[in-house]
Amino acid sequence: MKTLFTTLSLLFTLCLFAQEEIAPTPEASITSLQANLGTIHLVHERKISSKSTVRLEIGARQRFRYSSPEVSPNYYGLQPVFGLSGRHYYNLAKRAERGQNTANNSGNFVGLTAQYRPDFFLYNTNSSITTNDHFSANAHWGLRRQLGRRFDFELTAGVNLRPGSRLVGRRSILGTSRPSINWRIGYRF
Repeated sequence: MKTLFTTLSLLFTLCLFAQEEIAPTPEASITSLQANLGTIHLVHERKISSKSTVRLEIGARQRFRYSSPEVSPNYYGLQPVFGLSGRHYYNLAKRAERGQNTANNSGNFVGLTAQYRPDFFLYNTNSSITTNDHFSANAHWGLRRQLGRRFDFELTAGVNLRPGSRLVGRRSILGTSRPSINWRIGYRF
């Protein structure tokens, strides 16, 4: 009887310890290929704190124009894109408490992204078309959800800020801002 009581007490104690839950944190490192209708990016995301990550992106963005040949020439081009962003995942613990999936950083986040597009094309169907260097910053809110085992969906919305100056009429405008909405489907390696 003592043996049975000791065994049951030990099993009950182990079960109590099994109930302790560690708060979810972002994945240590994620590498994926993400695309939408106009871009394709190789993305590496690395954890830097219990709720934050840093992302490096290298990709290509398509540029095209189709119009009547009398107005302007048609072209299709691929322009390289380099990006660096920081993300703060603010609801991973709440999602875990509700029993929702938090694997591969499936949660909501706020972030800041800096992108650079150089002044050349990787591919261009019309050599008379040129482009300028382009730097932009984007403050955004977003969400990432896992689709199956290797795929994910990302949606971001925010404000895109583009520094620089240009003349509009007689006034000089220092930079522009506009709303930004983006979505991507990704495949994790």
